[in-house]
Amino acid sequence: MKSLCLSLYQILYISNNYMQKRFKIFASVLFAFFISASYANAAPTVDCNSVYAISDNGQSGSVVHKFDDISTRVDFTSTNIAFQNSASNSHDIHSTLAIGYAPDGSGGVTNEIRVYKWRYHEWLITDTASPRRPKYFISGVDENDPNRFVNYNAAGLEGRESAGGEVNQFTGEIYLSSGHYDTIAAGTFTMSVINPLTGAARSVKFTKSDASEPDLGQTVSDMVIDAEGNTFIIARGSDGKNYIVRLDMKTGKYNTVIAITGVFTGETHVQAGGLAILNGFLYAMYQQNIYKINPVNGNSSLIGNTNRDFNDLSSCQLVPLATGNIYNDINGDGVLDDSEKTHGIEGVRVELYDKSHNLLGAQTTRESGAYSFILNSVTNDEYYIRVVNPTIKGKRAFQTWASGGSFRYLSNGENIVRNYCTNFSSDDTAGSSTNRTCYGARADGGDAQAGTLNGANYYSKITMNTDKAVAHVDFAFN
Repeated sequence: MKSLCLSLYQILYISNNYMQKRFKIFASVLFAFFISASYANAAPTVDCNSVYAISDNGQSGSVVHKFDDISTRVDFTSTNIAFQNSASNSHDIHSTLAIGYAPDGSGGVTNEIRVYKWRYHEWLITDTASPRRPKYFISGVDENDPNRFVNYNAAGLEGRESAGGEVNQFTGEIYLSSGHYDTIAAGTFTMSVINPLTGAARSVKFTKSDASEPDLGQTVSDMVIDAEGNTFIIARGSDGKNYIVRLDMKTGKYNTVIAITGVFTGETHVQAGGLAILNGFLYAMYQQNIYKINPVNGNSSLIGNTNRDFNDLSSCQLVPLATGNIYNDINGDGVLDDSEKTHGIEGVRVELYDKSHNLLGAQTTRESGAYSFILNSVTNDEYYIRVVNPTIKGKRAFQTWASGGSFRYLSNGENIVRNYCTNFSSDDTAGSSTNRTCYGARADGGDAQAGTLNGANYYSKITMNTDKAVAHVDFAFN
């Protein structure tokens, strides 16, 4: 009897222990299932340190993809960044993408990052109840909210389509390009701006900043934006070159920044459907190929083919920019009068150097005397802008004035411009960050040949800490 009871006890103990183990396994599987389901349904998030693309997958909707490292390869993921639309409604399919901060209603932005998506022609539909209205997704929040539509007034827009768009990171406004079938030279290309809260809209068309600029034909249907709300596009010039072009949204004037060299130079390349800025480099997408363009020297290279039906690129970074003018101080008094700001010096070579004094790129000013360099780093980096042996009407010119200052936006860091000026008594090695009368950095007034900072006379230094402010570096000569 004792032996029987012991056996029954052992059976019950083993059975109970077995059930406990099975329950633990079942609980672990169940917990993993819930975790997995929770992860699968987690709200996708986006950041401003990556480039994103949108694909149009037919009736299944549109998916936004994140490139892992677009600077070196075209690998991408769509895990937790899939924005599926209703498969029963083809009007939910979107092919254009814009990413940026939401407007706060007071002219600024909130910390909320939005992903806007639309079809290229949706902005021109006046029926605001249409399911084809542009939509947006809030980063980190479930997107299945049927009321997240963009407000807009189609009557305030021009252009036959809006195939490209980006977000002004300071105002939350959406910029729309009328597409590569329109041309600047013909007066059909339009850049429109939408306030997604109020629906207010305005449109801008562009003309040359001066007569020396080439006529511009077809344009890439997308753009990037700097801290002052001006846009940069790629356009085909009448001289057969593809240019990076700056569009001034206030004056309606354009000026070419630099001609593109390398592999992105064909006439059809300006039909590219996507453009994005990341850490100072431009990325363009044409026929599923991703191209990388160095805007300092214009060189372009092919990163690779995505082998996917991507339609657009986007990021929420700003263009890190140093820009300025070479002015003619007509009376030579060392003071730049307002009237003299309309007198630029054409044909002046302007060079950009890094902090180790390596030449990065160079430009030649047109009639307005303007130049612009898109910089490839804004992390406490130093750059030098040098003006090389300028002449006015064939005669050697001497510096009389230089700009300086601190350029910042709120608490987002500052970009400091420091000029080097002497009164001919001694070389200036300390510099100053204020506007002032300036006779160059060298007491002997000499100047080195192009391509070096050693022995250079006319230059200023920029300390770049943020892309949220444009650094202005101006010079005047007589």
